Order: sequence, then structure tokens, then C-alpha cells
Amino acid sequence: MAELSNIAAELAKGKNVESNLSRYAAGLNSLYGRIGYVELALNLYTFSEVYGEDGGYNRLVESYADRLVQILRKGIMQGAPSRENVDCALTEIDALREELIARMDVLTAYADRFSIYEYVLNRIEYNYKECDVNPDYYDDKFEKDIINYISSDKDNTVVNMKIGQVVGQLPMRLSKNKFFELLHEAFTIYKGADVNSVEDFIYMLRSVSMLYTPEQFGTAFEELADSIRELESFSYTDMTEEEYDKAVQALAEASEYVVSVTDIYVLLMDAVNNAYTVLLSVNDALVDSADKEHCLKIITEAVDAVEDRMLPAEENFDSFSAIEGVQEKLSMQLSGESYALDDVHNSYMDKVQKLGMKDTYERLFKMELLCSGSSFMKLETEKAEAVSADEAYINRKCDELTEELTQFFKEHDRVFNRGVMAGILSSLPVFFNNLEEIRKYVHVALGQCSDEAERKACMKLMLDIMNE
Repeated sequence: MAELSNIAAELAKGKNVESNLSRYAAGLNSLYGRIGYVELALNLYTFSEVYGEDGGYNRLVESYADRLVQILRKGIMQGAPSRENVDCALTEIDALREELIARMDVLTAYADRFSIYEYVLNRIEYNYKECDVNPDYYDDKFEKDIINYISSDKDNTVVNMKIGQVVGQLPMRLSKNKFFELLHEAFTIYKGADVNSVEDFIYMLRSVSMLYTPEQFGTAFEELADSIRELESFSYTDMTEEEYDKAVQALAEASEYVVSVTDIYVLLMDAVNNAYTVLLSVNDALVDSADKEHCLKIITEAVDAVEDRMLPAEENFDSFSAIEGVQEKLSMQLSGESYALDDVHNSYMDKVQKLGMKDTYERLFKMELLCSGSSFMKLETEKAEAVSADEAYINRKCDELTEELTQFFKEHDRVFNRGVMAGILSSLPVFFNNLEEIRKYVHVALGQCSDEAERKACMKLMLDIMNE
């Protein structure tokens, strides 16, 4: 272990690069293989427990779970699977993973839309019910408490997070011209940045503004499509109390559905990522035989449970005890030794190619992503040539988004437009230069709001945030 740390340090310093590339790949491959087995055992068992409880959402992942089981039997649970079986399993698990990413993309798009409906319903809530906050507080002390909340922390990252929260909850009273001016200023920050960064920024803004509609949006989750249609059927400008209650109920049920389905998709995807890691390393990794045996016992028990649609048998507590603490130990080691992969990726790929190790390192790059903790990350190991975003590109992309938003604003009621504007502004890089500008923004936003229900909602929501 110390040796792998030394190899990583030498690669980072550019020492003995060619000899260290081979040694580093072998050591890191084994480390990924070991952690892959342990995490697969733990995460697959957890998935099998939830899957066996039959919470009503299992049918949505049934076909994917069955495919994962077949992949595991083919590529991992045969003792010493052939390279042909492993390669076949890798092809299948890659396809499975892409399908799960697409499904989660749809779930995320629904969640973003429901957030806007929540924004709208929150701001008309107190037309129909009492608020336990003194209305005088809005004029007497509210503004000062908001500023104190923002400025009470010295960490800029935390301060910026708080500013985003405040902007997202304050009454939205900006003119469209001022809103688009702020949007354009945010785009100028990306001048000279990588084009991919700009595209990610645009994707995020389109997502929070209900503009992004992924493939299968209307077909992947019929219950959620029905919920959207029901929520769209109401008028939110002259809503009766009965209609409000129906809309709130529909939103609550849809939100619970999204959370529950997302949870089981994440559990399944974590097991898929772990299995993918094992498959990428299985033919070359040196894994402790005792740990591997215990992991395979747990994996077999979980696989049987998934196939039988039952809770897993409680027969392998000895195996759980045997691998207790191994995950934490390996994760700590990995975090201290995988950093040199960036040096290889950025500086040594020509030497990797010369040594005939391109495929080996491409697998390591994939395993790095699979173990990153971002369950649905795309496995893009090839870095595209960096292209900088010039002023013309930035202006064109900003204009395109502005046109989309302008059309959206024409087609939706003011309360939805305000929700979208609030969502976008809270997601932008901080556009205030100092505390005085923040104070002025807060003062104007609060002062221009004459809607009593919205004033109460703003107080209630901000107090909940500030008292967390």
C-alpha cells in the first residue's frame, strides 16, 4: 500500500513515468477490484432488502433488476469467469446503466417541474388558511433578519448559498428586462471558459425553468404524466379553496412518488456501478481471497432474494462481520492514491499509448468515475479537445435561452413566470458586488409585494430556512 502511494507521488512529480505507469495501473486496478466487491455485497444486499419489501414501486425496476442478476451470474458469480463472459457482461451492464441514466433524467425533469408548482402553491396558500406569523413582522424586522442571516457566516461558499436561498424565496418583482439583463451578465462570466461548461450551465438553467423535456418524458412514468396533466388543469390566478386542496394533494402524491422511485433507482444504480467496477477489474485484480469469499456469499444471497422477489435470508452475518470496516479502509486508501490518474489523463497518455496500455487506463478512468459517488455520471473517459467559448458563442447561447424563456413567459401566468425567474436567479452565480447591493435587492423585493398571501408565505418560508 505504501508502495502504491510512492508510485502515485512519483507520477505526480513526473519521475520514472514509463516504469511507474505499469505498476500504478496494476496496483490501482486491484484496489478498485477489492472495493468493488465489498461495495457490491453491501449495496446489492441493501437493494434486495428494499426490493423484497415490495413498497409498490418495484415493478418500475423489475426488468432492470433481472438484467443485473443475469449479468452478475454470468460475469462475477462463476468463480473464474472467462474473458468472453466478462466482455459480454460489460457490454450488457453498460447498456443497462445508460437506460437507468435516461430514466433518472426523466425523474429529475419531473422533480424540477413539481418544484415550480410548489413555488406557485406556496404563494397562494394563505388565501385559504391562517398563518401563524405576525403580519407586522414583515414591515418591522423581517428585512433586517434576512440580511443578518446572509452576513452571519464568514465562509463565502456558505454566504453564496444563503444568497441563492433568499433570492429563490423573496417576492419576485423584477421586470423581465432586468431579469434578462442579469441573465446576460451571468453568461459573460463564462467568456473564455470551456464550451462544455457553458452547455452544462445552460442545461441547469433549462432544467430549473421547465424548458428541458427529455426523451420518454411523457411515457416513462405514466403516473407522473397524469399528475402533470392534473396540475396543468387548474387556474392558479382565481383558484377556489377546493381546487387549491386538490392541487396540493396531487402535488404531494406526485412528489412522494418521485422521492420513492428515485430512492430505489439510486439503490439499484449503486449496485450496478459496483458490479461494473468488479467486471472492469475482475480478470487482473489481486483481491484478498477471504474477503472475496465473504462478499460472494452475500452477493449470492442477495441475488437469490431478488430473483425470488423475497427478503434476503439472514444467514451470512459472519460474512458481514468479516468485512466490517473494510469499505472505509479501502475508500481512505483509494482517496489517497487515485489522484495520480489525473496526471496520467492530462500528461502521459502518449506514453500510455506507446506502452500499449490505453485500454488498461481507459478502464481505470471508468472505475474512477464509477467510484466517484455520483451515481448517474456518464462514463466519458475520452477528453474532447478543449474549445473556449468566445463572445459570439456566449451571446448566441444567451439569445437562444432568452428566446425560449420569452416564449415561456408569453404562454404562462405571471405566478409561474415569477417562479421560473426565481429558480433561475437563485441558480446563477452571485450577481451582487457587496452587502449593500444585497440589502437594496431585499428591500425592493419586500417593499414591492402587496399580495398579503405572498407576504405571509415569504415570511413563513424564510423563517423555516433561517431557523434550520
